[in-house]
Amino acid sequence: MVSPLLFSYISGNLENEKAMRIQKHINQCVSCSKTAYAIEQVIHSGDTPRTDLWPRMASRLAQTKKASQTDHHMPFLFPSFTWREATAIAIVILTLTVTPEPLRFLVVLGVL
Repeated sequence: MVSPLLFSYISGNLENEKAMRIQKHINQCVSCSKTAYAIEQVIHSGDTPRTDLWPRMASRLAQTKKASQTDHHMPFLFPSFTWREATAIAIVILTLTVTPEPLRFLVVLGVL
């Protein structure tokens, strides 16, 4: 199978004997010829990975961190409760609201 060796062939990383067999196959096989040409275009296109991205990202992260440190507005966050816990809290609050003597009620329940 030639396909896995095409990249190594085009980049010159094969022994002469293997390279000659691959070259002979490429000359006869249209599919491998097209694949080899596409790989060659990518390798020799001159496109290299951008190396200037990290400094820009680091700069933006630093700006974001600085902005968050100067922002003194802290939103009020509720702790997360399950539905059962939230329902129990609501029942307790409503019960204490409608009870004429909430402290006595809590003492009777054994909470206080």
